[in-house]
Amino acid sequence: MKDPFSGIESNFPPLTKKTLLGLYAASAFITVAGLFCVYNQAGDIPIDTGRLLAAVAITLFGIAFGLCVYFRRRIPVRVKIYSACLVFTVGSIWMAIEPRDDYRHSAETVRFVGIAGALLSGAAGLFALYKDLRFHCERRNEIDEVGEVETITDGVISFNTNDEAEIMEAFDRFDFQNSQKELLKPRIVRREFHSLLVLHDIDYSDFCFLFNWLVYRKMAVPDYTLRGWLKESHLEVQGNSVTGPIMLFIPSDDKEYDNVYFVSSHGKGYKQEFAYAQRLHEVNGHAVPYEPYPEM
Repeated sequence: MKDPFSGIESNFPPLTKKTLLGLYAASAFITVAGLFCVYNQAGDIPIDTGRLLAAVAITLFGIAFGLCVYFRRRIPVRVKIYSACLVFTVGSIWMAIEPRDDYRHSAETVRFVGIAGALLSGAAGLFALYKDLRFHCERRNEIDEVGEVETITDGVISFNTNDEAEIMEAFDRFDFQNSQKELLKPRIVRREFHSLLVLHDIDYSDFCFLFNWLVYRKMAVPDYTLRGWLKESHLEVQGNSVTGPIMLFIPSDDKEYDNVYFVSSHGKGYKQEFAYAQRLHEVNGHAVPYEPYPEM
């Protein structure tokens, strides 16, 4: 079963600078408006607790909205959908419980809109949760498809830069789980237009995590040009063995941010996921041509 949240963001065009500025401006406006309301409500005597809490909620929403825009690439799409459903549901419930007259609508109309909004947004959230749980239940049933990994070998990562200090700084900031950093003996091999980070006796999982982290180390501008190689691999994927050198990459249309792809020397593509059971499986899409292991 396909992940119900995969591909959602890829259906929308990337945000332009004008759109981003507009979103930041909206966040600032909501935050300032909320703070202004908090200031006014705090000065009233007696204090209207309901209006004060509403003003605080508006302020927090404005701040959270701005943070979501800033960290939009790091926040998984499922978190965005669940958060939106929760915000609309809570807001609608508030309208239904505390309806207030205004110059256009009566309290009963406001209550009706709140009830309808709570039902619609709540139903959407529950439906998304159902699809998500169903996907993960079926995914757990595929546990036998998870690849067996027992690989410690040499690895190489190619950077389109000759700035050795930048490469080593990025490497030093990464926390390894299974490999001892001092035993990897990292060194830089410079080429005419790029540099190679050479590592010795690195664990397969650590190499995959390191490669992913290097690609997304500058989240605003991911480096999808990076390529990584493991000299020897001993993997089991759905009953089939993958041996020999493999080349790692992450496609530019990746929206999950918690996986790596690799292609074998035979041209077959695979995806190594990090979440849950860390499933390793063969894929047909996103394949790139295999490039030989760099000669030192």
